[in-house]
Formats: sequence, structure tokens, C-alpha cells
Amino acid sequence: MTVTSAEIAAMTYEERGRWLDALDPHEKLIVHLPRGYKDTLLLISRLKAWLEVETVAAYRLEALEALHRQITPWVTTEVLAAIRPADDVTLRIIAEAESLDTEGDDGLRSYKVLTSWEVFSDLCRLNPSLLDAIRMMEANPEGAARAQAEWRPALSR
Repeated sequence: MTVTSAEIAAMTYEERGRWLDALDPHEKLIVHLPRGYKDTLLLISRLKAWLEVETVAAYRLEALEALHRQITPWVTTEVLAAIRPADDVTLRIIAEAESLDTEGDDGLRSYKVLTSWEVFSDLCRLNPSLLDAIRMMEANPEGAARAQAEWRPALSR
């Protein structure tokens, strides 16, 4: 049984520790991945699905440029290449989550739903390449350190 984010938030420190200790290595990767990276991986998968649809060259170019903008020291070109396009079920889940958004909330509701522990872990089961990408990111500590070093000055401005 999957524990929900709300149930996790309600756990005591000790309960959460026991829950984390009981996770398998793949689940631990998902739990510890920051929400922003989860969102980025989903965007990459979604953009790749859009590229599979017959469309005009200008839209394809926009999607390719958007994919290129996702590359960071941690989300390398290899990570980007490893992610498979979202399938129809995943795209429906994303669309359903986006239906929760209201004008002016900048997609915050869908972001919280899609990057929650329970939903993102299910999306990883639907598209195992997301978990492969997370493994690749975790195996690149230099990239993570470089990303933190590059972004920390920007955050302090």
C-alpha cells in the first residue's frame, strides 16, 4: 500500500524514520528527489511525447528548444536522452492534474499533485525510464555539486 504525502506529513519523526528505512532503494531515490527535478523529468517525458505527434515544424522546434533548456549540470544530455516519451495513461494523469489549476495559481496545484510521493512513484512505474534518469542523476555527484555552486549565488541576490 502506498503511503500518501498527507500521511507522511502527519507522521512523527520516529514514524517517518521507520517508514524511510523500510523503503526499497528505488523508492528512496524517488522520495529524496526534490520536487523541481521531478517536475523537470515529467516535462521532458511530456515534450518527447509531443514530438512523436505529427505537427508543424515550428512547434517541433519549440519542443526541441524546450528540451534543450532542461539541461543542467545534474540533468545532463545523457539523462535527457534516457527518458522515454510519456504514454497515453501518463498524459491523461497529467491532464487530470492540470484540471485542478485555476487562473493565477501558475500551475501550483498540479505541480504539488504530480510531484507528490504517491503520484510520482506511480508515474515512475508507468515510465521506468524516469527512475533510470534519477539513478543517473544520483550517480553524478559532481553535477549536483556544480549545480548547487552555480545556483547558490543566484539565490542570494
